[in-house]
Amino acid sequence: MRKLVAAVMLMSAAVAGAQNLEDALERTYKGAWVLTRVEMWSDCTGFFTNNDIAGVRVSSRGSRRFEPGELARIEKVSLKAERVELYAAVDEPVLVPRREGPFTLFDERRCKAELRIAVPREAVRRGDAGVIHGLIEDVLSSFDTREAARHARAWNGREREPYPPDYERTLARYEVWKVEQANARIAEVQAAALEEANRIAARLEDNPDYLRGLSAGSQAMRSWTPPACSSLPYASFAERSAPPPPRGIDDPRAFERGFKDGQALVYHVKLAQRAPACLQPLPALP
Repeated sequence: MRKLVAAVMLMSAAVAGAQNLEDALERTYKGAWVLTRVEMWSDCTGFFTNNDIAGVRVSSRGSRRFEPGELARIEKVSLKAERVELYAAVDEPVLVPRREGPFTLFDERRCKAELRIAVPREAVRRGDAGVIHGLIEDVLSSFDTREAARHARAWNGREREPYPPDYERTLARYEVWKVEQANARIAEVQAAALEEANRIAARLEDNPDYLRGLSAGSQAMRSWTPPACSSLPYASFAERSAPPPPRGIDDPRAFERGFKDGQALVYHVKLAQRAPACLQPLPALP
């Protein structure tokens, strides 16, 4: 019984020691500006990319490498049984190119990295702040202010790369191109709708049962409204089932054909009528 009590007391003391150590680490590093002493990797997607660090060896699957001396700010500190985790937000953003149509564009992205520094389990259990601080300081150096870090000799001097020359004009031309592409899609919608409407009109039957179906199908689509301009290129005709033929219909199949064509004719006419209002004026080039 005494051994069990002693074990519980030791466990409680270890938990309390680890908690006190985590609190101390958080007071020291959370919100601090730091310069890395080792390389660091990030995917620059807005999420923290794992960097497993043992001594000065770094293992990561991040896509972008940052040289030692990178300036970052610690957003969070977490202590585990065998590691301390420092969540670092890189100060300077990066430019990431992407291709859209004939243009190369650049997105400014923020980069984040989770520095998972291996520490001895025994040091965590004892709450040995000196050992843990020493291992952290092997990985980074901390500063009270951003300006102090930027004036330190260890800062690697990296700043966000500049945009290409005349990039503002590239963006303006890109905006014109986007409108041209959108207008071309709207014109295609209108042309296809008119073609289908003419095709339906060319096959209209001179059959009383068909014409009654045509009228009923047209009435069924009377309340239909074309979608917003942004959705117009993706609109598709959803055919409704024909109702039971009314009295006096001798040829139910002709009535069903007419009902289907009446719906489709109204749909495509309304679509073609809606298209011109969706055309956008071209932006002016500087």
